[in-house]
Amino acid sequence: MKKNHKLLITMGLITIGILWASCCPMNPKVNSVLTAHGNTDWHIDTAEEFLTGSDMAGNPTATNHCPNSWTKNHMHVGLTNTSDYYNDVSKTAGGEDNDASNGIDRAMLFFYAGHGNPTSYSTLNSSNGLTNMLLGNCGTGQIMAS
Repeated sequence: MKKNHKLLITMGLITIGILWASCCPMNPKVNSVLTAHGNTDWHIDTAEEFLTGSDMAGNPTATNHCPNSWTKNHMHVGLTNTSDYYNDVSKTAGGEDNDASNGIDRAMLFFYAGHGNPTSYSTLNSSNGLTNMLLGNCGTGQIMAS
């Protein structure tokens, strides 16, 4: 009887751990990078150049860029009003920072190219601010963007 009780407690703790892990975002893939542009002027090329060393037309422009071996994605191309993808759900209703395709919390490194100031920035025909952003937001190790 006592042995079954310990087994049930152990199984319960494992189940709780699995459920907690499934709700908490996992660490992003090592050597992964996402870029986003806040405006479609030269910033779209800057974000692309950071990833590949070429502009959006494929013209080589920068020799110093992200390593070719990294997992890379230039997000928000062709989109407008991307503000929600910068918002953390714990900070504002409708936050989409963990969106599988366009959320900024999906990679080890996030690079933004656009207009702004120390507390706000452009998000393709909209704007956002650091008060809505939260990076590293799993458990208690929360880091505010700055």
